[in-house]
Amino acid sequence: MNVRRDPGKPVPLPASPFGPEDKNYLTDPVFLIGNGKSRKNFDLEYLRPYGTIIGCNALYRDFSPDILVAIDAKLLNELKDARYEGRCIIPNNRSVKVPPATKWKTERFNTSGCFAMHLISRVMKPKLCFMLGMDNYPGNVYDGTKNYAPNTLQNFTGVGNYYLQALQGPGETVYVNVNDQDSWPHEAHKTGKYKSITYADFKKVLDILG
Repeated sequence: MNVRRDPGKPVPLPASPFGPEDKNYLTDPVFLIGNGKSRKNFDLEYLRPYGTIIGCNALYRDFSPDILVAIDAKLLNELKDARYEGRCIIPNNRSVKVPPATKWKTERFNTSGCFAMHLISRVMKPKLCFMLGMDNYPGNVYDGTKNYAPNTLQNFTGVGNYYLQALQGPGETVYVNVNDQDSWPHEAHKTGKYKSITYADFKKVLDILG
């Protein structure tokens, strides 16, 4: 017997954008790559043997992450026009259709990095997530290029507050910010789920993981 779905009733999204075939993404640790200028001298290829790499927005232009996340309409249109074929996860309330993208429920966020933090904490659930280029200060490696205005993300107080909300949400993942300048809100350290290390110390950690 075939049961017809009410066309006026939306189909609920699954709690996870991953299926059984995606279990290889559920690694520990996970790496979250933002596009702050602090990461510009680090070779991201070095991370591949150690865990799943989640990248934000235009990172795909220079590097192929395991998963790309994007939330802005301009970037989604860019991905569509570029016929991006990699694994991509976007919020479920975006109207731009990126053919290979999987949609996941909307959370409180204002950057792709914040969106990725919710995905990592609530779905992937690694013990550790190392973050590179998740700067809470001015500067983006793609500033001045297509879809990036010179004043990209000037409201860093707002961005920091959303980072903090992601840390205070469900999940036990500890986020390790790899940055020689820790500018995240002081309250982040109080959550017990945030640490900051330098690039020199990060390379030592990778040697241990290897």
